[in-house]
Amino acid sequence: MFLPEKIVFCVDIGEEAGSGLLTHPPVTRLEWAKRLMKRFVFQKSRLNPAHQFGICTAGVITLWHAQFSSDENAIDKAIEQIQSEDERTEWNMQTLFEALAEHIPNNESDYVLRVILIYCRSNVPPPPTREYKYLLDNPRLFFDCVYLHDKESAENNVQAIYDALIQLEDEGKNQLFEVTRERRRFTIAMTKLLAHPQQRYPGDDSTWLLQPSPAVL
Repeated sequence: MFLPEKIVFCVDIGEEAGSGLLTHPPVTRLEWAKRLMKRFVFQKSRLNPAHQFGICTAGVITLWHAQFSSDENAIDKAIEQIQSEDERTEWNMQTLFEALAEHIPNNESDYVLRVILIYCRSNVPPPPTREYKYLLDNPRLFFDCVYLHDKESAENNVQAIYDALIQLEDEGKNQLFEVTRERRRFTIAMTKLLAHPQQRYPGDDSTWLLQPSPAVL
C-alpha cells in the first residue's frame, strides 16, 4: 500500500512564465501550468482523498503561496491567484529546501513528500544542487521537474540550465521532463506525473529473467 502524498507545486513566476507556448489561441506558460495543476489536483484527489497539495512560488526566493491542504476548492483558488513577475532574476533554490524543512519526512512519517518544480527560464541557471543531495537521498522525498524554455541561442543558456536540473535526477527516483514550448508535451509530462512516485524503480534495481516456455504435449 502506497503512502499518501504531500505534493508541493513550486511554480516559476519569473518574467518568462508570461511567455507564450506554441499554440493557437495563444496561452502563456503560467496560464497553461495553472490549468494542468488544477487538473492534476482533481485527478489525484480522486485516486486518494488523503493526498494534500501545497504551492510555492519561485521568484528571487521561494515563498509559500498556499500551505498543504486536501481542500480542492481552496487549492484551485490559490492556483488561480498566481501571477508572473516582470523582472528577469536568478532564483535561489536553497530557499525552496528551507521552505520545505519542516515537512521533510522521516522513516516514521505517514506520508511521502513530492516537489513538482515548473521551471520556465531560458537564461538563468539555478545554483548547483550537490549540497542538497542528502535531502534528495531521502527515500520518502521525491523531486520532479518540468522544464519549459525557448530555443538555445547566444542570449539563452538552456544547456547549462538543463545540466543543473538533471543533477536532481536519481536513477529513476526523480524525474525531469524537458518540454520546450510545446503545450502537448507539457500536458503529457503532467499526466505522467499522476502516478505515485513509490511505484518507480531505479534502473539498476530491475532485472529480467527469461525462461523457456513449457513444452507443449
